[in-house]
Amino acid sequence: MRTLRFHLLIFLFISNLDHLHGQWVQTTGPTGASVTCFATMPGRIFAGMASGSVFQSTDEGITWRFAAMSLTSLGVHSLTTLDTMLFAATGGIGVFRTVNYGAAWTPFNGGLTDIEVNVLASNA
Repeated sequence: MRTLRFHLLIFLFISNLDHLHGQWVQTTGPTGASVTCFATMPGRIFAGMASGSVFQSTDEGITWRFAAMSLTSLGVHSLTTLDTMLFAATGGIGVFRTVNYGAAWTPFNGGLTDIEVNVLASNA
């Protein structure tokens, strides 16, 4: 009886291995440099690049388009969202903000004494 239970458990485990695999699917991804960070908004994924560009995808990462051609040649170190705003921390030129999914970016450095920003966070 014990052997039967053991074989039944092994069979159930092996027959359900499909549920144990990760859900990652490789895409072509943004091109041009290394991806340094990600941020999400409902229906959108943003990828910050070492080249200073920001890409966005509205189809779960299958295709990507520019959301910022180049904020800085020193790279985008971090992205974060707050409500409908996207913020980018850059190497050497501070923080930038967009309120229209990357169509226009404005500096957001008021009060910063050092514009080498490596990490952003939001409480949203």
